[in-house]
Amino acid sequence: MPGFQPDPRFHPATRPKRTPIVADIDTRPQRRKPWRAILLVVAVTALAIWLVPNDSPQVVDLPPASTPGSGEPAAQADNRTGTATSGQSARQLIAAQRDAGKPDPQAAYARARQLAQTGKADDAYLLDFYAARLGHPQAAFALAERADPAHWRAGNALKSPAPAQALKWYRAAAEAGHPDARARVQALRQWATTAAAQGDVEAQRLMLAWQ
Repeated sequence: MPGFQPDPRFHPATRPKRTPIVADIDTRPQRRKPWRAILLVVAVTALAIWLVPNDSPQVVDLPPASTPGSGEPAAQADNRTGTATSGQSARQLIAAQRDAGKPDPQAAYARARQLAQTGKADDAYLLDFYAARLGHPQAAFALAERADPAHWRAGNALKSPAPAQALKWYRAAAEAGHPDARARVQALRQWATTAAAQGDVEAQRLMLAWQ
């Protein structure tokens, strides 16, 4: 059409350019999570430790001469009859085994039986404790029997029965393969049930072990 002038607002060259819509993308560098690598290192280390054999001799902490054995509860701290000078024969034998680097729980247990027959109850106790901590089933059973209310007797290195210790060592003896230990655990439970019903506080505490 003659004289027609297009509106410059609609001319392609004059249209405003639209800014393209871009999604909000986080361009910050992603932090690596170190916990995966840490877990992997821990797992590999634990596996390596488990697979590597341990040839070093076992070391057992013995009770001090005038106090009960390590691992015994504080309530039994004064239950041993030992004095500052008792148990020397046992300690010498154990020291000799340690110096040689060859712990021998069977020899310690056999020597404990000899000393017990000669009235050296404290020496026998220490040797049984030493052997039991090394996994000797008969030594653990002997420790339990000393503390068992049904088998305790005066002069066996304990001033009075210690039912909790009896249960502890009967269970250790059972785990080590002693044939009579599980039956003793059941007998101890029967004692605790009866004594607890009669108001024995120590028996009532012991019953918690079976709950």
